[in-house]
Amino acid sequence: MTTAGRHESDKPGAPVTVSPTGVDTYVECPRRYRYRYVERRPPDHPPGWQLAFGSAVHTALAVGFDALGDDAPIETARRVAGDRLVDAYDDDAHGLDLSTYPDAETALDRTFDDTSPLASIVVGRQVVEVEQFHRYEISTTPDGRTIEVSTRVDLVVASETDTIIVDHKTGRRPATTARTLQGGTYAIVVANAHGRAS
Repeated sequence: MTTAGRHESDKPGAPVTVSPTGVDTYVECPRRYRYRYVERRPPDHPPGWQLAFGSAVHTALAVGFDALGDDAPIETARRVAGDRLVDAYDDDAHGLDLSTYPDAETALDRTFDDTSPLASIVVGRQVVEVEQFHRYEISTTPDGRTIEVSTRVDLVVASETDTIIVDHKTGRRPATTARTLQGGTYAIVVANAHGRAS
């Protein structure tokens, strides 16, 4: 099993697996999808600082929300998230641009703040999962292979009456119709795993 682009699905009888990113790519540009996922051409430009930045912030956020899941106060969640962020920027292997550190800190401040919209969602609800991988069978091919969606969900919190999915975005890319497919996919896999999502 794998996400779109790694092509373990080429093995005889293996599931055909697609990710929301792959669907997003196809909707926005079928030719780019073909180059990346079918012909597997190497990218013209290697991933830049944005990818490293987003990864570092996501990892720090996950640590913070894990702490909230263990009933730590929001101030403690912010502290442990900040510690993980510092570790990431101290590790040269991550390829992080030090000039982006203030922006990363701001992202944590905006998240782990009593007045932030996200804090209002999380506080008072149970943290159900953080950075959890899911796969969900959606159909079969004519030759009997399963077609699966695979994805990783950033955060799921729940109360007695609702379940809420949070997808962290660190970039400035505008929302598109294609990107809304991600939200729908997350709702399907979370509902399959936990019974409901909103």
